[in-house]
Amino acid sequence: MSAQTLQSKFVRRVLPVVGLVAIIFSVLLGVQDYRNAHAALQTKQRNLPEAYSVALAALSQNFRPASISRVIASLKLDPDVANVVVFDDQDNELAKLEVVHLVGAEKGTVVEKLIVDDTVAGRMTTKGKIRITFHARAVGDATADRAVKSVMNILLLVGSIFLTALVVNRRIIGLPLERFLIAIRGATDHNSREPVAWSSQDEIGQVILAFNQLVAKLATEEAALRRGTSRARRSRPGGQLDFGPPDRLGDHHHSRRRVGEGRCGRHDVRVRRSNRSVRTAGQFWRERHHGRNAARGADSAWGNDSGHLRRATGSIPDS
Repeated sequence: MSAQTLQSKFVRRVLPVVGLVAIIFSVLLGVQDYRNAHAALQTKQRNLPEAYSVALAALSQNFRPASISRVIASLKLDPDVANVVVFDDQDNELAKLEVVHLVGAEKGTVVEKLIVDDTVAGRMTTKGKIRITFHARAVGDATADRAVKSVMNILLLVGSIFLTALVVNRRIIGLPLERFLIAIRGATDHNSREPVAWSSQDEIGQVILAFNQLVAKLATEEAALRRGTSRARRSRPGGQLDFGPPDRLGDHHHSRRRVGEGRCGRHDVRVRRSNRSVRTAGQFWRERHHGRNAARGADSAWGNDSGHLRRATGSIPDS
C-alpha cells in the first residue's frame, strides 16, 4: 500500500467537501437571481405599457403614426421587449416596432394598455391601445451568465484552497515533520543526537520539544558514561577494565568457553581416577587368585609330606 502525505489526504478529503458546498451555494444563489430577474420582468410588464400609454395619450391632437413611431422608438433599447404595436380606437394598426423576432416554440408575454386622453377637464377620450410583447431571453441569458460566473467562482475557490492547503501544510505540517523524520532516522541509523530545529506552540511543536529534551538527556548520560569509563581506565594498570563476571556483562561466549574447559578438566580427572581404580581392582583379583593357587599347592605338598612321615613312623600301615 502506497504511503499518503498529509497534503494528499487534505486534498482528497477536504476539497470535495468544499467543492460540494460551493456548488450548493452557487445553485441557491442562481435560483435566487432567477427569481429576482423574473420578478423584475413582471414589474416591467406592469409599468412599461402604462408609462407609454400615458406618453402616447399626451400627444392629443398629434396622435398620428409619425408621432407615435417617434415615441415608441425608444423601446428598441429595452432588452426585454420583443415588439410594440399601437392601435387606434377602431383596432387599426397605426405603428409597429419589431425589436426581437421570436422563433420556434419561443413564447412571449403580451401586455395591452388603453391609451386614454384626459387633457380636457372632465372628459376622458380613448385614443386606442398599445400592445407590448415581452420575451424572457434576458432572464435566460442572465441565468446562464450567473451559472458561468458561479462555475468560475467555484474553480477559483477550489484552486485557492488547494494552493493554500499546499502552502499551509508545507509550512505548518510538512516541514517540521520532515525535519523530525530526518532526526529520527539519524538517531536510528547513525546514532546521532541532533535536536530538531523547530519551535512552535502547537501539537507538532510540543512533540518536537519532547524529542529534543529526550535527545539532550541521552547525550548527557552518554557523556557521563564516557567520562566514567575514561577515569576507570586511567585508574587500572595497563588501561584494562575489569567489568566483573562475564554473566553480569553478557559475555556469554567467554563464559561458556571457561565453563566448557572446566567441565573437560573434571572429566579427565574422573577418567584417570576410574582407570586407576580399574587397574587396582585387577591387580587385587589377580593377587587373590594367585594366593589361592599357592595355598592349594602348599596344602597338597603338605598332605604328601605328612603321609610319607606317617608311613615312616609306622602310624599308617602300608597298603
